[in-house]
Amino acid sequence: MIDPNVDLYDLAANGQLATYSGSGAGSADVLELDMVLLADLVANGWLAPARVEVPGLLLTAQEGEAGDRRACRRARGR
Repeated sequence: MIDPNVDLYDLAANGQLATYSGSGAGSADVLELDMVLLADLVANGWLAPARVEVPGLLLTAQEGEAGDRRACRRARGR
């Protein structure tokens, strides 16, 4: 739910965006933010890489992509 009273463009160290981006009470696991803020979020250290650790995920994605290429070639008669 979006709270219209929360200013997500407030980059203050004690602002709500800092709370959401932190690791304590009131923090969020995932935030959807305006890309306009990206450089500021990185500079403040409020972004971290997401790690997906699912065995075989990359291989499955590569296989799917290769299958798509084969399907496209078949559709074009190659």
